[in-house]
This record gives sequence, C-alpha cells and structure tokens, in this order.
Amino acid sequence: MVLGAEFRRGGYAERLLAWFCKICVALYAFISGYGLFFGGKKIKAEAGEGPTLPALYRSTFSRAVSFLKKYWLVFLLFIPIGYCLGKLSPVSPKVFLLSFLGIQTAFNGEWWYVPQYLYLLLLFPYVDRAFDFLSEKKKRNLGNFCLLALMTVFYAGLLFLWFGRSLSAIVCCLSFTAGYISARYSLFEKIHRGIDVLAVKCAGREASEKRAERARRTVELFCGAATLFICVSLRMYLSPGAGWLTYDFLFSPVFCLAVFLLTKKEGPVTEFLSRVGKYSTYMWLTHGFFCYYYFQELITASKISTVMFLTLIAVSLFTAFLLQQIEKGLQFLEKKARAGLKSHRARRDAAPE
Repeated sequence: MVLGAEFRRGGYAERLLAWFCKICVALYAFISGYGLFFGGKKIKAEAGEGPTLPALYRSTFSRAVSFLKKYWLVFLLFIPIGYCLGKLSPVSPKVFLLSFLGIQTAFNGEWWYVPQYLYLLLLFPYVDRAFDFLSEKKKRNLGNFCLLALMTVFYAGLLFLWFGRSLSAIVCCLSFTAGYISARYSLFEKIHRGIDVLAVKCAGREASEKRAERARRTVELFCGAATLFICVSLRMYLSPGAGWLTYDFLFSPVFCLAVFLLTKKEGPVTEFLSRVGKYSTYMWLTHGFFCYYYFQELITASKISTVMFLTLIAVSLFTAFLLQQIEKGLQFLEKKARAGLKSHRARRDAAPE
C-alpha cells in the first residue's frame, strides 16, 4: 500500500525503480559479450585450422563500421538541428572530428557509451583468445603466452588513455566478459536443465507429457520471478543514487537469466520485445536529445513522470522507425551505385582496345 502511494506521488519508490534502470548499460555490455561469442564461434569454425585472430578483428571492424553508420546518420541529422535551435555550442575542428568518430562525446552527454562500446568491440578478440588459451591445452605455448601478454599491455594502455581511471569503464568490461563467459560455457542452458530436473520431480516421473510441461513452465516462471525480484530489490537497496553500480557486472547476468526464464516460451510479450528491439540502437542514440536537449516541452508536458517516460519511449521509437527507413533508402542507393560501377567496369574491360 505504501509502495503504491509512493508510486502515485512519484516519490521514493519511483526514484528507486528509476535508479535500478541505470543497470541498462551493464545489460547492454553483457548482451554484447554474449552475442559476440556466437559470432566469433562461427568465424572460427569457418577458418578451420587457419589463423583465427585476423578473422576476428576483421569481423570486429565490420561490426564497428556497421554501428558507426547508424551513429553518423543520427550525428548528421541531429547535430545541425542543435545548432539551428541554438542548443549546442561551437567546438574546435579537432573535437568535432573526434566526436564524429565516436572517440569523444562533446555534443550529447548520453553518448558516453559510444566510445565504450567501440572499445568492447575491439576487446572481443582479446577476450576470446585469452579463454582459448586457458581452456585449450594445445594453445598453451610460449608464443601464445607472449602474444597475450602484449595484447594485455595494449588493451590496458588503451583503456587508460581512452577513459582514464574510470571505474564505470572497468565495470562495462567485466559485464561484457560475464556475457562472453555465460555464452561460452552455456550457463543459462545448464541452469535451465537443472530447472527441468526440478520440474520433473515436482510433477512426478509418471506424469503425462502435458502435466510435465505445465510443471516445467510453472517452475520456470516461479524461478524467473523470484530471481528478478531478488535482483531488483538487492540492486535498489545497494544503489546510492541515479547511476551505475560497481556490482552491476554481477547483477546483469542474474537479471538476464530471470528474463530468459520468464520469456522462454514465445508469446505476445516476447514478440513485442523482439519487434521493438530492432529499433533499440536508434532509440538509444536519439532519446538523449529529446530528454535533455530538444523539444523537452513535448516530453515533459504532462508533468507526470510515468507519462513522460512513456512519451519519451514513443517519440524515440517513432524517430528510430524513420531513421531505419532512411537507412534502408541509403543502403538501396549504395547497392545501386555499386551495381552501376561494377557494370561500368565490366563494359570498359570488355571494350576492344
């Protein structure tokens, strides 16, 4: 009852929930590490017995360019708007270039994770190589040890030069590594198999298939809900304010496990999250402009925090949809231009001298 009253007043409980949502950065890093493992596994399978490190770096570079194309589209559309509205201050050519490349974030404070994400992409081949070295005996030789030592010095130096003594950058790296470990050792799947065993015991070995499935889903939902409640409550209790938490690299896998258990069975919620997830990158890149820089009057018109939050999501989602369509149009033009250039070269090569 007290909690409900606090939410209605926009009080302490609501602030705590908002503070918990700052775990989103660690979650993004965790999911990045989780997903990159499977991409790297496919690349190494295609390479066979050949050298895999160059292939991993090529894949990482390709992913970075793919992300930067989205970032540049937002940059080239939103930064001029900021200057036209008088919301942005002039910067030096050097700062402008570094911001354009994602190395600095002079125009939008909410873009602080852009350089962090680029660093995590660069970090992936090193993390993968390190765990290969630890897990596979045939790769434990002096050459690989020296290579890992050099890579460790390089990445530690790059982390310091890029982010200084930022603890949040280290937490992101730990969350990223936790995601990689969870994927590499199939931790979620192993926990899920343990839950299946528990469900069989609850239903009884002689239970029908339908009853066993119902028991399995009930146990999944119970474990997922209990895990989510404990994770959210403990993180809210430990959080000193609106920001990241040192222990987020521990909370992020637990939170993802809870969501994994709750959404294991496909349904309307899973379908909705899947559809919205396609626009998540553009929503992340643009929401800060609406929240802190442009058109704040529209976002805060209701003066009710929950409504403002939903309005921000709706505006960011609509903007992301438009940007996605612009990106598809640009990709179509790029494809047509490449096809035209290829055709021109073919005609030129076929022409008699």
